[in-house]
Amino acid sequence: FFVAALYTFISNLGSVLVEKSKGYSEEMLTGVFNRKVTTVWALHQNTEIETPIEKVQIYDTIIIHTGELIPLDGTIVKGAITVDQHMLTGESIPVEKTIGDEVFASTVVIAGYAWVKVTETGQNTVVAKIENVLQGTSHFKTSLQLKGEQWADSAATPILGLGILLWPFRGAGVATAVFNCSPGNGIRLSASAQTLAHIILASQESVLIKDGRVLEQLMEIDTIVFDKTGTLTEDRHEVTRVISAQDAYTASEIL
Repeated sequence: FFVAALYTFISNLGSVLVEKSKGYSEEMLTGVFNRKVTTVWALHQNTEIETPIEKVQIYDTIIIHTGELIPLDGTIVKGAITVDQHMLTGESIPVEKTIGDEVFASTVVIAGYAWVKVTETGQNTVVAKIENVLQGTSHFKTSLQLKGEQWADSAATPILGLGILLWPFRGAGVATAVFNCSPGNGIRLSASAQTLAHIILASQESVLIKDGRVLEQLMEIDTIVFDKTGTLTEDRHEVTRVISAQDAYTASEIL
């Protein structure tokens, strides 16, 4: 009975650790967009009124100023602004936005002032949709894990039957040991843990995995396409090497 109790304790402890890892991975994946606003300046009868963001409706007009976070997706109807949207689009250079241009939630106004007509709110904004995709990544199950779980489920009935059959002859202790030898818990815990571990390690290197299936497909990949600027290169220029066409001049003399 002690062994059975110890096994049950370890199994439950493993489940708790997996859940904690899942929560940690979700926090890291969506932490890139963790800046939120609770109130906005909305235009009502040509007057700027501070309004809770949950009360803003589509087609309402909000006003954004320099240094503020754009709270919702919309279209500029008045003014012009410079927006840093690299966290959302990967563009390292700030973008100029004027009348008729779209702006997106969670991007930052570097300079300017504008009226924005709201086009999307809540979970319909671009950044909210990205967060939902990233959260779904931590719940992804590999095909190997799914096959293992199916095998474990199919083994449950025979193991249950064997335990019940042995109970009258060998006692409750042996029957309990047979019940606990089911491979289901081990398969579910180990597969989930290794998937979450890879997602967490990638996020620590600033790599966001938006679809868990790529973890299985990495071995089959032979070509990777990158958006160069801001991904493989820095957004500032520097001299890294000086090559002299004539040996009479040193690199310092050329500089």
